[in-house]
Amino acid sequence: MQKIIWQIKENKKVHYIFIIIIGVLLSLGLLNIQIRDTHDGFLHLIRLIKTDEMLKLGESPIIMSGICNGAGYAMNLFYPPLTTYLPLLIKMFVPTYAMALKLFGVLCIITSGITMYQFAFQVTKKRNIAFWAAFIYMIAPYKLANVYKRYAIGEFMGLAFIPWVFLGLHNLLKEDGKKHYFIAIRSYWIDA
Repeated sequence: MQKIIWQIKENKKVHYIFIIIIGVLLSLGLLNIQIRDTHDGFLHLIRLIKTDEMLKLGESPIIMSGICNGAGYAMNLFYPPLTTYLPLLIKMFVPTYAMALKLFGVLCIITSGITMYQFAFQVTKKRNIAFWAAFIYMIAPYKLANVYKRYAIGEFMGLAFIPWVFLGLHNLLKEDGKKHYFIAIRSYWIDA
């Protein structure tokens, strides 16, 4: 019995499994929403569809022709590459662009828990505290509102990786400084 309790309190793999389960449970509502009816969802659907069309035509998806009465619009300049190309990669395995965006939301919710767990453990050196920090971060109302109400893809993806910025800063200032690359990774692939 004590071994089971120890596994629940101190085993990193068990904590990651719980974080994934919590993330999936928090994401169940995505099955019921219509991406196009959220505040920004329609824009992201159009952006994803037009980016896919431009790539299939062999053209640069930075300025998307055919939008804005044929003048084109540079939507991909305003969003980080990961918010565009990861949903397109997911789209290769699912039937609709909306489903790809929903699965991307699921990944971001789960990733937010994992990155917060890594950061909190680095700071506290206590797995139990790291797990609870990840749990609280995953259920934060503002973060979930960005997914369910606004579908602000740049914000909820940024919130998924922002613990890595703090992890990199903590490591740079308080530890050996060998993990400061987390700051650079986040700023290139995740920030616009």
